[in-house]
Amino acid sequence: MTFSITNAAFEGFRVMRRSPVAVVMWGVTYFVCLALIMIAAGGAVMAVISRFGEATDDPAAALSIGGSVIMVYLISIPLSLVAASIIVAATCRAVLTPKKPGFFFMRLGGAELRLMGAYLLVALAFIAAMVILFGIFAAIAGGVAVMAGGGGEPSAVILALFYPLYFGFIFLYVWVSVRLSLLGPITVAEGRFALGRAWAASRGRFWTLLDLAAATIMRWFVLYAAAVTAFCVLMAIGMSVLPNTADMQPEQMMTTLLPLMVIGGVLLAAFAALQFTVLSTPFAVFYREVVAPTVQPEEEPGAPDPRY
Repeated sequence: MTFSITNAAFEGFRVMRRSPVAVVMWGVTYFVCLALIMIAAGGAVMAVISRFGEATDDPAAALSIGGSVIMVYLISIPLSLVAASIIVAATCRAVLTPKKPGFFFMRLGGAELRLMGAYLLVALAFIAAMVILFGIFAAIAGGVAVMAGGGGEPSAVILALFYPLYFGFIFLYVWVSVRLSLLGPITVAEGRFALGRAWAASRGRFWTLLDLAAATIMRWFVLYAAAVTAFCVLMAIGMSVLPNTADMQPEQMMTTLLPLMVIGGVLLAAFAALQFTVLSTPFAVFYREVVAPTVQPEEEPGAPDPRY
């Protein structure tokens, strides 16, 4: 059977039609994650809000704000990884094993833990790449500036250096993302830590996967435009209905904005569920039809444990 990029790119919408309740539950899961982040990081968020407008030349205040921001990230990133791993694995199961929904295709087991670990390693690798590229840029720019003796020429040299590094990083990001695009389906289907396997499975298939990614992003953009419109409408309604919060204390501000934040969280969770569905499922179809063409969709593909 010939693989159809157009057909695969629409798989997310077919999953929405086939399992609408599951997609809703994925959104609920993401909303619960957002609520846990707000509960766990609420103190740090309040600390940041309460220090807005304070003198930035106070080292103690700056250190306190920085610590609060770091705390927010330390809480939100792991919880976001948990939610993303659960939902991505669920979307892959909705394609690979549609006749075994379980609890809306969601679990918290080995596949999800492997995905979390893989996502964390990839994120750390990209951060390291950014730091290295920035260090190279800063070192060369500093050397050029010193040699120029403070003249006007370094700006042109630095600009000429910046764009190749910038677009080079974008190319690296796209290339690595495409090469690892089968990470979710392989992790779920084969029950393994699949960074190396996903990289190997995409060898010789880069351009097909890139075409599939481009077609998928075109479908995703429809959801993105709808989400931006909804958030803009919500913001306009909130600004017209809610009182002016400029002179409020942080606690009063949070209480006043809480209904708007809840509605925004619901919209964000709904968009996240739809986004994961649209972006993840086409690559699960590619895995099912190209990488593992002998596996039947109703079976647990290659998994030694039927529960994954």
